[in-house]
Amino acid sequence: MTTQFCPVCGNPLAALDGCDACRTPSSEFPWPRSLALDADEVRYDLSDWEPLHRAVLTDKLRELDVPYRFESGIVMVVAAPDEERVDTALDETEAPTEEELALAEDGDEEAIESDEAAMDALSALYTAADRLVRHPDSAHAVEELEAAATAVKGSAPPWGFDAQAWSRIGDAATALREELQAGTLGEVMLAAETLRDLVRDHV
Repeated sequence: MTTQFCPVCGNPLAALDGCDACRTPSSEFPWPRSLALDADEVRYDLSDWEPLHRAVLTDKLRELDVPYRFESGIVMVVAAPDEERVDTALDETEAPTEEELALAEDGDEEAIESDEAAMDALSALYTAADRLVRHPDSAHAVEELEAAATAVKGSAPPWGFDAQAWSRIGDAATALREELQAGTLGEVMLAAETLRDLVRDHV
């Protein structure tokens, strides 16, 4: 199996939805131009660079329209005719300060905590919907549904979660809440089943 590398920082991709190192979603990957097949190549070992540092460099290379690719060991490959421009970009690319790295790490931790809270809410939403399928008049299940639906609607999609799927789940939760206000027990059961089925594959 061919290893894919993040086009932003060069880290091997462990999943199809994005890069765990620089936290760039795959939908935002800025794929660079490919190197010519017959081009002489120059390699740069960037394994000692932080992902944030490499991201700054590749952003600069794309601005310069310099084709590049990454190989195993976080080695960046460019065409030999671009070597001088790449060397200049390397010299001009400042490593992130300790403060910037700390801020990035804090941001990652906050994002992870936010993602965990969103997934916990999604799990609670599934449990509440499942109970309402079987007991549509359960006051306790309604309370659980209201709390979980509010949390899900107020959260951004967790890392790697399809935004459209997250939106559909939120819409289904809203529809169920509306049925709980004015629908029959049968309508509540159907709306709860729809929501449960949407969430099932994600918990």
